[in-house]
Amino acid sequence: MKERTTDIVILGAGIAGYEAYRTLITQLKKYSIQKKITIVDQNNYFTFTPLLHEVAAGAVLPSHASFAIREIVAGTPHEFVCGTITNIDVKKKVVTTTNGTIHYDMCIVALGSISNLYGVPGAAEYAYQVRTLSEAIALNQAIICKLEETERTTLTINVVGGGYTGVEIASELAQLNKEEIHELYPHISATINLLQSSDTLVPYLPAKARNHIVTRLQTLGVNVLTNTPVQKITQESVYTSDTATLPNDITVWVTGFTTNAPSYIDAAYIERDRVRVTNTLQLDDAPDTYVIGDMAYIRDPDNDDIIYPQLGEAAHHAGMYAARHIINRLRNKPTPHFHFKSKGQLIPVGEWYGIGIFGPFVFSGKFMWWLRRTVYVLFMPGLIRKLRIVADWTFISKGTRHLTRIHKG
Repeated sequence: MKERTTDIVILGAGIAGYEAYRTLITQLKKYSIQKKITIVDQNNYFTFTPLLHEVAAGAVLPSHASFAIREIVAGTPHEFVCGTITNIDVKKKVVTTTNGTIHYDMCIVALGSISNLYGVPGAAEYAYQVRTLSEAIALNQAIICKLEETERTTLTINVVGGGYTGVEIASELAQLNKEEIHELYPHISATINLLQSSDTLVPYLPAKARNHIVTRLQTLGVNVLTNTPVQKITQESVYTSDTATLPNDITVWVTGFTTNAPSYIDAAYIERDRVRVTNTLQLDDAPDTYVIGDMAYIRDPDNDDIIYPQLGEAAHHAGMYAARHIINRLRNKPTPHFHFKSKGQLIPVGEWYGIGIFGPFVFSGKFMWWLRRTVYVLFMPGLIRKLRIVADWTFISKGTRHLTRIHKG
């Protein structure tokens, strides 16, 4: 098994890991510090997860939500290792992967999260998920294959989970139904159901925002089914009680997520399936190891009762902070504790409609949708890529979605 040595290893190339790398290379150059960075991920590409529901519905291309990691390390002293992490020994400072071992001086763990199936029978076997690019593509292809079935006249798509992702993907699929399915498959009558176990969608949002979301979903034709927990899924049906069922043509599971942290790191560091870190995002007795993103269990330094949310925005800020903390350590400079305060939330609910929440203010409409897309484009690397994505999105908004069947199902 190959052994490597590096100064800084970043495990995971999601939002947190990518932002850590981007900040590190900028700061290393700024202060003329010579350090080697190694990025490790099981995929050879970065995925911008907030766009995956649009990939699944054919609203954006997979290339709009991803880019090859080797693009950002090419021509630099840094490297990328494609492999799955199997163990992190924070005491010996060694990472074991399927592509060899890596000895490090400092480590940033940003391995993200996985879907939480809550032990529901059949969820793993008969429901699609959208936490990875390959899962979003698989869902897209499954929908197209169902539409292309010769004898089909009805199609029922069930979205299980009424949080952010559930709202986003149900609205995108409803938009798909309202436009492309209606136009290109006029013989098919499609139904989009959004199932939520509690009595309200996105319960952590202000009431005004929730009302806007429900109204918009209903306008798009989504059946919003609250107080409807899923008990079991089979190949043919979704069971919401012992007697009530819905057809399972396509079921999408987006009820929540957990992490694989116990698989990588000693149980002594785990709290609620996440890795407990200090106010500087380090392990308490292993300060050369940082944990950021969905995997990190971060308390607010001013209030232990506040646990920072597992959101893309929080991951972005944590990646930036961990990188700057490392640079300050190398420069023998202090760094204040990590604080996260959301600048606002932008939630798309179908095409050209979004909800914006900024402090006590709630806005809705086309501008909120446009603002969210703009923020995401700015996050992607490279001017040419940004321009290409904007051009593609402009043309797509004037045409049809991507409904090409690549894989026969």
